[in-house]
Amino acid sequence: MKLKVLDEPTRKRPFRTYELRNLEQLMRLVRLSQFQSFTTIFRGQREDRPLVPKVGRMQVVERPAVQMRPPGVVGSWYSRAVKDPLLWMEKNMLEEFERKALPLVTSFPSDRWEVLALAQHYGLPTRLLDWTYNPYVAAWFAVGQPPSVSQKPGVIWIHVPDHSDFVSLRERQRKSPLEVSRLAERPMVFEPRHVTPRIRAQDGLFTVQQYNLRHRKFRPSDEVGSHRWCMTKALIPTKYFATMRDDLDTVGVNAGSLFPDLDGLARTITDAYTIWS
Repeated sequence: MKLKVLDEPTRKRPFRTYELRNLEQLMRLVRLSQFQSFTTIFRGQREDRPLVPKVGRMQVVERPAVQMRPPGVVGSWYSRAVKDPLLWMEKNMLEEFERKALPLVTSFPSDRWEVLALAQHYGLPTRLLDWTYNPYVAAWFAVGQPPSVSQKPGVIWIHVPDHSDFVSLRERQRKSPLEVSRLAERPMVFEPRHVTPRIRAQDGLFTVQQYNLRHRKFRPSDEVGSHRWCMTKALIPTKYFATMRDDLDTVGVNAGSLFPDLDGLARTITDAYTIWS
């Protein structure tokens, strides 16, 4: 079956949009020539929403913050005073996470980039977006839960970053992830050490969004930046969620494999004994 193109590239949205109905079509899309270069990464979303990190969708609440440097991590999140309210909130949430969470982890982060990755995987709003090298993992995050009655299609984003988009060891050693910047608002690509079993199980990595001081927000990376010429979007209608989830389970991609803990086990057992209505 030929891949269905929903939208051709335009100047405003310079990427092609496809419709996917099954895993066979997903693999056919992945095998297209433009995805055979340096590397390809994937992101699954339950709904078609802008590529803005979670911290960029929050409302700022100013609270008194305890100024205390957590032990064991060199440097600081910012080398200068932070006046922007959203950046102030982001900085203080991360400092509090460091202070309270690091004694609870068995693998101690080596730098603040790994602290940021750890915070993201445990639900703290950060400037990271989750991606994976595995297209099946991205598909599960798009279709792995029953859709609501009025839900929009699920989405799989495919991106071929340039080698210069990847965060270098030199950058990690010299700057905090909140201070590294690139031209043209291209998101940086960060490959973390496997600081949690989930990152390893999901073959995960991140893009690091840049905060636009002029606009005072994180602008959607699907709306601005030259990297969009290297992106592709695929929409999955909700009526195909159930069959795609079952197909993913057949090839070993399910909650149990992606979340190797009791939460994932309970979810896998539940899915096995229930049918989506």
